[in-house]
Amino acid sequence: MAQSLHAQIISAYERTVQPHMARGDNKAAAPAIQALVNRYGTKAVEDALTGLVFHYELKNL
Repeated sequence: MAQSLHAQIISAYERTVQPHMARGDNKAAAPAIQALVNRYGTKAVEDALTGLVFHYELKNL
């Protein structure tokens, strides 16, 4: 995956999904996640979010 696409997905996730997840509002997060998948594709979103989780795990956050 191109780094710029990865960065775009993560940026969009942080703007649209993360605020809902931080509040524990999974119902509100679901449409935002679906919008990411619709825009970027399942594989690209999965790869980007897997990378984000791995990054957080390395930092012990």
